[in-house]
Amino acid sequence: MYGAPSLLGVNIGGSLGMEVPVLDKVKVNQPLAGQPGGSMGEMLGIPYSIFDELTSAVDAVLVALVLTPVLCASLLKPVDFASGKFASRIGNAVRGNSAAISAAETFDLTSLPADLTGNLIAVGDKSMLVVAVEQAVSGGTVVITPILYDNESTPAIVGILPPKTFVQPYAFRRGASSGNYVLPVQVWDVSGAYKIGLHVSALTGTSNAAKAWGWVI
Repeated sequence: MYGAPSLLGVNIGGSLGMEVPVLDKVKVNQPLAGQPGGSMGEMLGIPYSIFDELTSAVDAVLVALVLTPVLCASLLKPVDFASGKFASRIGNAVRGNSAAISAAETFDLTSLPADLTGNLIAVGDKSMLVVAVEQAVSGGTVVITPILYDNESTPAIVGILPPKTFVQPYAFRRGASSGNYVLPVQVWDVSGAYKIGLHVSALTGTSNAAKAWGWVI
């Protein structure tokens, strides 16, 4: 049988049908190149150099198929990580949205305010908590303590993260002569929490009041 292969000077006639069973000698856990070697090439009527090149090409394809999911995953993660940030407006504050918080909250975990327990942040598959705070007066400070909750039907408190103090380095403000003062954001590792509540643990500054936004990335 000649056909198209004959154009390349390859004769695959004669014993092709009889010799195909030799494929059962191929070792699937090793590269195809070089096995079963020149004997197969001779049986198929294909010069060994051509056979070796063909099997090497097959090996390259198999490697590409194996590596493609890994390479795609590593490429997609940064894109997804970057595309999900600030896709919409900052929205309502997680704490103090309806009325800014003007006093430190109780440390009794059984009597936390509804503005905290009713506005827990769902963590999902994220790993970092980011909190932004705004305050009413210049020069004040706000201390936030994240409270960690589990995944029970009635969420229970697992523990707390270290409190962090939000300090105003400069008078960045929402308006030239009015509006809240914007403080630098702080971040925490979510430590495996299912949900997180933001506790306002302390405020300083005369007549100060604060709002807090929180999200996970």
